[in-house]
Amino acid sequence: MSSPDTRAMRRHVEWPFPDGRFPDELGAVIQRTVLAGERPALLVVHDDEGDWLVGDGANDPNLPGASVAAHISHAIRQNSSIAELADLPLGWSARRVGPGAAWERSAHVYEPDDDSVLGGALRLSGADSLRDLPRRWWFPPIAGLRASARASTYEPWDLDRQPRLAVQQGALDWLENDQEKTEWAIDQADGEGQQCRLGTDELLAISNGLPLPLTLEVLAARPDLQRRIRSATGSYLDLGDFSMATSGGGSRLIHLLSDQQSCRHWLLYTDDAGRGPVLTSAAPLGIDWPEWWEPHMGTPPSNTVPLDGSFDLDVCADSFAEFLYRYWVENELYFAVSDGSRLTGRVAEYAKQLSATAQS
Repeated sequence: MSSPDTRAMRRHVEWPFPDGRFPDELGAVIQRTVLAGERPALLVVHDDEGDWLVGDGANDPNLPGASVAAHISHAIRQNSSIAELADLPLGWSARRVGPGAAWERSAHVYEPDDDSVLGGALRLSGADSLRDLPRRWWFPPIAGLRASARASTYEPWDLDRQPRLAVQQGALDWLENDQEKTEWAIDQADGEGQQCRLGTDELLAISNGLPLPLTLEVLAARPDLQRRIRSATGSYLDLGDFSMATSGGGSRLIHLLSDQQSCRHWLLYTDDAGRGPVLTSAAPLGIDWPEWWEPHMGTPPSNTVPLDGSFDLDVCADSFAEFLYRYWVENELYFAVSDGSRLTGRVAEYAKQLSATAQS
């Protein structure tokens, strides 16, 4: 166990800093996920009042207990490149898409009338835009772990009661260690080999210039990794025909994944902050409406998808990295339970967490 840090901590130190380096005594508001090394720092803010704030770019830092005051040197110890930002001007922020990526600096935009403990400094663009949407993870019941009395392909499960994930943007070592699937891989539209396309060029073409999650960029560039993810419901990769504007002010939805019966769809929410949560709907948003679409399945939005909860749209993951890992591990768990196979490694650990969650 590490000994407590007994150094004095100062909230404000005159800036610019001597020698262009962060002072040892400088304090900052830091998300616990960054301090613990569970997530990389993807956002650093030097606000108008001289405060420094460090966030993981995925989770809401304003939730109770999510952030803590600590020496900024602790965050630098976990993320050495933060040291480059000692010359960040007041009222500016720096963001990056993942570990090793360059920091992009810009004037920081504050949410209006934000009275949160952090004054809105760590609220990423788009966070408030999604506050009215249900938070639900849609997946089939899993025998012995998630029971359901209804006979339906998908059931909505409370997202905030699912096992907590500690995944990093762009880090796909867990997928590198898996094998390519011969059946039901998500790069197959019918489960029998009809190839789908998620490529770098196609992804950039449909993104409208908005930043994309690093994990998605890596997946698009690696067809071999796409073949290592399978779906128990025959879902497949599908970028759709066009991205759709939302009421979130500059944000758009990019279709990512379709169920083989088109009864559920998964979409990336992307904006100028590059946060990239994943949403889900029964409506094929971003796809040319098929002739069989019926009004009782939901009235399709004409131009802009509303984010006020009036349309069938749920938040199913706070980042694409989280979505991809949970989707992979739950499908592997589903196949193993259905086949009576022995659970091992990450799948066994996730099943243990899921069982504990179900009993709590």
